Amino acid sequence: MHIKIPNLSLVVLIGPSGSGKSTFARKHFLPTEVISSDACRAMVSDDENDLAVTNDAWSITARNCVFPATTT
Repeated sequence: MHIKIPNLSLVVLIGPSGSGKSTFARKHFLPTEVISSDACRAMVSDDENDLAVTNDAWSITARNCVFPATTT
């Protein structure tokens, strides 16, 4: 499979647990090009499956990694 993605694009992979999102991302993108919600939750709570911290995890990630020039 060949995927052509324009520069400065955002690709969002959405699907249920176990549907292959992470596998697809690992196969088609560099590790530095992927932000995993599981990894973000693990940074906040040491448990990538702790859905209760999802909002906090994404808030921190958005401020520090995705949009570093954004201030709140």
